[in-house]
Amino acid sequence: MNQWNKIYKTEGEQYQYYNIFDPHQDIVRVSEVFKEYKVKKVLDLGCGAGRNLVFLAKRKFEMAGLDLAPESLKLIKKNLKKDNIKADLKVGSFFDRLSYKDEFFDALISVQALQHGTEKQIRRAIHEIRRVLKPGGIMFITLCGRISKGKVRLFLVKTAKKIAPHTYKPTQGNEKGLTHFIYNKNLIRKHFDGFRILKLWKDDKDYYCFFAQKK
Repeated sequence: MNQWNKIYKTEGEQYQYYNIFDPHQDIVRVSEVFKEYKVKKVLDLGCGAGRNLVFLAKRKFEMAGLDLAPESLKLIKKNLKKDNIKADLKVGSFFDRLSYKDEFFDALISVQALQHGTEKQIRRAIHEIRRVLKPGGIMFITLCGRISKGKVRLFLVKTAKKIAPHTYKPTQGNEKGLTHFIYNKNLIRKHFDGFRILKLWKDDKDYYCFFAQKK
């Protein structure tokens, strides 16, 4: 938590890997799909500085956000106040039991977040996602793979420490010491077998992106 707090508090738009305030490139598409499915309540897991949460809140979705870093939620509250919109924000880990009722949300998003755990932690989080989503609920998830722009990702350099199959801890850079679980298409389908994958693609950072529906 202290590491993410430092990133949000001191680096902001200068964060090494991406602009933490820029919405995901496919968020307009996400908004359109959610409208097609008559979505109202949306949970953003690992909402960060609110780059996607604020975008969707402006489009009249009832947003809730969960993040481990209190500093990130301060940034969101500032932007929400500026635009006179609201969201339900909580500090916490999505690897713990979520403090929401069963089948509470119509939809869920999680962008570049779920990969920051061990396989056991991620599977527990996916179980919780299924619990809080309504039957037929829709979600948009992005997860990192091994290759970006034709090369092994920056945090998977030779100095990275492999702690388990598909699981690494960088030993340099801003995300030093943060667990990264590295996905491929087969692992995505295996972990999310309780969902129907509607569409799977890669964004311009070579993150796997997919829409899925709760079975």
